[in-house]
Amino acid sequence: MKALLRRLARYHYAQAVAARWIYAATRAGSRSGLVHQMVARHHARRLVRRFGIYVSPTAIIGPGLILPHPVGIVIGEGCVIGANATLYQHVTLGRKSRHDPRYPVIGDDVVLYPGAIVIGPVRIGARSRIGANQVVACDLPDGAVLIPPAIEPIIRPEQPQRGKQQP
Repeated sequence: MKALLRRLARYHYAQAVAARWIYAATRAGSRSGLVHQMVARHHARRLVRRFGIYVSPTAIIGPGLILPHPVGIVIGEGCVIGANATLYQHVTLGRKSRHDPRYPVIGDDVVLYPGAIVIGPVRIGARSRIGANQVVACDLPDGAVLIPPAIEPIIRPEQPQRGKQQP
């Protein structure tokens, strides 16, 4: 029982540490001055080293960001994330190309499932859900649900077994 409690505590500690470092990096990055910029870079480097998360210090992140599995998340420099957003592992928010300076705007209470990619000047409406491994390059209205297409099972015709005769 103690081992389970320790594992749960470590898991929640990792989430709390990641969220605190993200907040510190973006908060310091939004201020001017050399010291604030150095603090932002320090926290950004810690995120990359510890979790493999890249969060630009100039990204604007609302309160209540939830990272259930803080691994491999990329948040570009001009991204805006609303309050109470949830980002699972390997989510990417960024621009389309290096020549296009516009970034996505994510609304409040949005959930981005593993592997979701939101690129370009996209506006994701509040309370939207984006399924696993989806690439979003267009605007979504409030409450939209974007899920991957259903996978249909492959049914092979029965093959006759060796040694048996066909009627």
